Amino acid sequence: MSRFKKLPPPALAVAMIALFVAFSGTGYAAVKIARNSITSIHVKDYSLLAKDFKRGQIPRGPAGPAGPAGPAGPAGPTGPAGAAKAYARVLSGGDVDDPRARGITDAGVSKPAAGVYCIDIEGGAVNVVATLDAAGASGEIRGSTLLTDCPSGKEVEIHTADSAGVAADRAFYVLVN
Repeated sequence: MSRFKKLPPPALAVAMIALFVAFSGTGYAAVKIARNSITSIHVKDYSLLAKDFKRGQIPRGPAGPAGPAGPAGPAGPTGPAGAAKAYARVLSGGDVDDPRARGITDAGVSKPAAGVYCIDIEGGAVNVVATLDAAGASGEIRGSTLLTDCPSGKEVEIHTADSAGVAADRAFYVLVN
């Protein structure tokens, strides 16, 4: 007995051809669309999202109004005292600005000459850093723990000068370790 292979029914053949044409047409359109050929006429209004644009293509709008301030949080713990033995703002006449000082008092500062300040630091001094007060006149400053113009018993010597280098009284900040 001989066997005959059955051919697919004509409806199946037509459906397969239609499916092949449908898929190949989509692939053709996806590959053959020219760059920048889709314009705003082809895009439905409000259908694009911010993620559809490159970074920087959409300008930022104005900032909105600030919201109300939140409640204040609890106060934090007091920090450590720090490594400085003493610090102060010393005025040009040698007086100490008390609210901006610790470990240095008016009694601990003497002025043997113009632009020379001798400071007593309890427990001695190892390092000193001095800076002219920015609110005062310009000039020069140097601080040292080696005494040249100050009497013994003082631990820090500060020299201030005007911008020409001539000894002059200037307000300054000093920090001692």
